[in-house]
Amino acid sequence: MKLTGLFVAMFIVGIATVHAQQTTDSTGVNQSTIQQPQSDVQSGNQYAPKDYQVIESSDVPASLRSTLQGSRYKGWEDGKVYKSTNSNGYWLNMGTGTESKSFYFDRNGKATSAPGTGPSPE
Repeated sequence: MKLTGLFVAMFIVGIATVHAQQTTDSTGVNQSTIQQPQSDVQSGNQYAPKDYQVIESSDVPASLRSTLQGSRYKGWEDGKVYKSTNSNGYWLNMGTGTESKSFYFDRNGKATSAPGTGPSPE
């Protein structure tokens, strides 16, 4: 009988401990289930941000600007353009979340694949 009482007491303490670890904010949302927002850089992209720096659209060179006039890059001005710090290549990131697209270009503005991933897409 004492063993059963001890077991029930431990069970209640365990439940209370688990419940105490779940926190909610003022809206009642369980904080442990909220995912932190991703940065501008996709987590699988090992080349940024350490190898790239953001540049303004006005600083995009004419050769790359010419390439970006293609329909594939429509709306590029709303994305972010990054310049490589070590090879003078460029990276364009357009869209957000699951609609995010990345395009890579060599120093002459010609489309290329992501560094280290294989042949050019065109």
